[in-house]
Amino acid sequence: MKRLILCSASLALAVSVLASALLLAQGAPVQKATAAASAIPRMPDGQPDFNGIWAATTRRDAPPAAFNPATGNYATAINSRGGSPVNVERDPGIRQRMLPNRPLYRPQYWSRVQLLDTEGATVDNVDPVFVCLPAGVPRMGAPDQIVQTSKLMIFIYAGRDEFRRIYMDGRPQPKEEYWFGSWRGHSVGHWEGDTLVIETVDFNDSSWLGWPGYFHSIDMRVTERMRREGNKITWQATVHDAKVLLQDWVMAPDTMTLNPDPEAELDEALPCRDQDLEHMVTKERG
Repeated sequence: MKRLILCSASLALAVSVLASALLLAQGAPVQKATAAASAIPRMPDGQPDFNGIWAATTRRDAPPAAFNPATGNYATAINSRGGSPVNVERDPGIRQRMLPNRPLYRPQYWSRVQLLDTEGATVDNVDPVFVCLPAGVPRMGAPDQIVQTSKLMIFIYAGRDEFRRIYMDGRPQPKEEYWFGSWRGHSVGHWEGDTLVIETVDFNDSSWLGWPGYFHSIDMRVTERMRREGNKITWQATVHDAKVLLQDWVMAPDTMTLNPDPEAELDEALPCRDQDLEHMVTKERG
């Protein structure tokens, strides 16, 4: 009986080896599907499916001390010093300056960064989002909802009722002589394996990269990389702007989780209307 079992096992192994040899001889690829790849939902064309409403689960570049695990809230983690209403405005700016990952500017531009930072609540040097202007790319971060086809993606940002078009049809970027400068730029995307890569050009120089006066030039180019693993998407952006930066700035990644409710909807953002700037006593922005 033992001998019969060994013979059967040997026969099965021989059949398996022979089948693999025949597949290789016919040029058939031998693929090993990883658990991660098999967990990615896919579109009919085989690309990862990014459709859905995505809720942020980590905050980009948030200092650990600013997160309150009891409430899941960042804003209440550090109480304003002395309970002062003025410090309610100042302290968010202090937390922004705690972030270790900052763009490195060429020496001749640091004075401008400092001016925009300290004067960001004044008319001449105002932070654009402080007066209801668009955040721009990449400051607007990862999208709240993605609508995907094989040739076009629409990114929806609920907080300010903004959207972007990501062209996936293989078109090139417009030539520089046709650039007109916009808040969100012109975006084209392609796939590198299961990673979505988005290249964006054609910006104005009115938007900022971040709160502490981080400006950019019209020559800025932004590369975003997005990858889905299960029901999570990781988003990360890199800013290329050799005119004002010493090196590319790789921003800290965001992770978003899919909302599984098929009837989920994004909240409507309230209209933005600046009523504060003309009444500001100090220059801090809250």
